[in-house]
Amino acid sequence: MLPRHSKRRKDLSQFLQNPVSLALAQTLPISVFRPYIHLLGFLYYLLRSNERKETTSTIITRIANGAGPLERLSLVYNTYRGIFEHYLEKIIIATRSPSEMADYLMRYCELGDTRWLDLVDVAGRGGIVATGHFGASEFLPVLLALNGYPTATLIRYKTVELRKFAKKRAEAYGIVLIDANETHSSFMKAIKALHDGRILVALCDEFNHWSPSRNCLIKVLGEECPADRGLAVLQRRTKSPLSLGLLYRTHQKNGKKYRLALHPITENGNKRPVSAATWEILESYIRKYPEQWYKWNAVARGLAKYKLTISKYR
Repeated sequence: MLPRHSKRRKDLSQFLQNPVSLALAQTLPISVFRPYIHLLGFLYYLLRSNERKETTSTIITRIANGAGPLERLSLVYNTYRGIFEHYLEKIIIATRSPSEMADYLMRYCELGDTRWLDLVDVAGRGGIVATGHFGASEFLPVLLALNGYPTATLIRYKTVELRKFAKKRAEAYGIVLIDANETHSSFMKAIKALHDGRILVALCDEFNHWSPSRNCLIKVLGEECPADRGLAVLQRRTKSPLSLGLLYRTHQKNGKKYRLALHPITENGNKRPVSAATWEILESYIRKYPEQWYKWNAVARGLAKYKLTISKYR
């Protein structure tokens, strides 16, 4: 008899990051691997009609409500392509050789204004770069490391194979990889990384891992919810400066495909956690570039589940 967990259907992440995809990612040119991943992604949603309808409905109602049919169709199509592009980036950064990815990132990524990073680096006390499932987030820790900033990252992987690849690649770039699934030990490792003067990259839009604030409500894609206080706890514990960092996709005349935008976040006394301000800036980017955010398939259920906690904090 098969173990219970083996009967579970694979989600999109596991479906795209299968062993065949990981093997092909190491040999195919990116220009050829991209249509393969996109085709596989559309096949997934073709087979999962309920999930497709849920994701499409979420995109339309949260962002495109009131738009015309063609505008909605374009937005939905481009958003799905953005979701698949994320997995392409996630796979190649974990499987391609460090030298190849270093050349790729230095050629196509622009750091933008680095004053915050430079001040943190000179101070040597570490800093938190909160990011989201937005743009080329998988490239962000590597880009920072390649530009000489000691880096650590909190990350979750759903497949054992990809985690093995990622761990090996992180060592090659000098990045401290912290498994966020190990809740207590990951928090202590994050503190140590900051005390060691590293830039810690951490996701701030995983609703199912938010820690609800008791006295601060915010709007999350139109829904009133308790603000997350996770970043605030880490920031107060370490006294490390915090910035929202988004490596968003762009098409500039200089040939760059990605640009890093940093938004320093300052604590507003004890009334409002920095996590709230961080999310609000991120949401402004999501509304401006919805096709670059790839958590739409988790909003309907994840946000609804998180909202169940709201009665406890009012």
